[in-house]
Amino acid sequence: MSTIKAVGITSFGPIENLKMVDIPRPTPSERDLIVRVKAVALNPVDCKNRSGTFKLGDFEGIKVLGWDASGIVEEIGSGVQFYKPGDEVYFAGSIVRQGCNAELVAVDERITGKKPVSLSFEESACIGLTGLTAWEGLTECLGIQVPHSDKDKELNGSKSILVIGGAGGVGSIVVQIAKRVLGLKVIATASRPETVEWAKKMGADEVINHSKGLTEEFKRIGLSGVDYIYNTSDTDPIFDQFASLINPFGKIVCIVGTQKQHNIGALSVKSAGLIWELMFTKSIFGYNLESQKRILDTLADLFDKKILQTTLTRSFKSFAEIHDAHREQESGKIIGKLAISAVFS
Repeated sequence: MSTIKAVGITSFGPIENLKMVDIPRPTPSERDLIVRVKAVALNPVDCKNRSGTFKLGDFEGIKVLGWDASGIVEEIGSGVQFYKPGDEVYFAGSIVRQGCNAELVAVDERITGKKPVSLSFEESACIGLTGLTAWEGLTECLGIQVPHSDKDKELNGSKSILVIGGAGGVGSIVVQIAKRVLGLKVIATASRPETVEWAKKMGADEVINHSKGLTEEFKRIGLSGVDYIYNTSDTDPIFDQFASLINPFGKIVCIVGTQKQHNIGALSVKSAGLIWELMFTKSIFGYNLESQKRILDTLADLFDKKILQTTLTRSFKSFAEIHDAHREQESGKIIGKLAISAVFS
């Protein structure tokens, strides 16, 4: 059996558990692409899965991490409809399969998009997970309509959204889509001068400091509330502020689960909705898979039209730097996204 090089773990734990390993070459199922990985991007889920704080069951043998990549199709399954060998693609993959920190990875074509022509492999690798999370959270969870007419634009323009964590990986793309595609008034949170500047660069109309208390910051900029909240940060410390920040009949989406009990009844007087977004839900349960291909293709077009801009802020040259990349990702000071070129030597 032929093997390929990968970076994986044999047990959950610290960064040092990440090792260069040999694993069997993947074989495609009916709708799979075998992609030669050119670049991967890091996300908090990589570190959480490595450490074991976020896992879907234990595993035996080697677990390959990484769920954000770009590359070139090398082989296709018997039922593949959308791609052929040689096509350039990007994707986030599925957390219940082997990840993309490898020379080759198997990924379902229905959760794979055509790589943006105008972006490098490293830049493209940074879009998959955060782009899907942002788009699904805004349009499917919050129910915000993509404008198709002047009336739609006018309706969205009268609405406001608070993006908590506006300079992070997900926040950076949420702010862009909310402002440049959906046309909302965007208030983002950031606490350092460099993150404030980045959030404004992404398109935020206002930037407030979450470390000073969101209610007080709303008063400072003359707001009583917002129609939507997109929370990309730890939910527990700020949950109790949601009820005072959201407008009547508003909606809130969070991407980080809670570890504590909260009084969700506080939202009831405003008839407000609370929903969770996990872009892996569709691939875990085989639900509406092809919608992710459509979203990724839409995002690629928006990048190629220069409506959206890259969120890549640093690239690592090879997987020899994987430990440094994880340390930086865990620092809590990331602006935008980190990428690694898929080089194993």
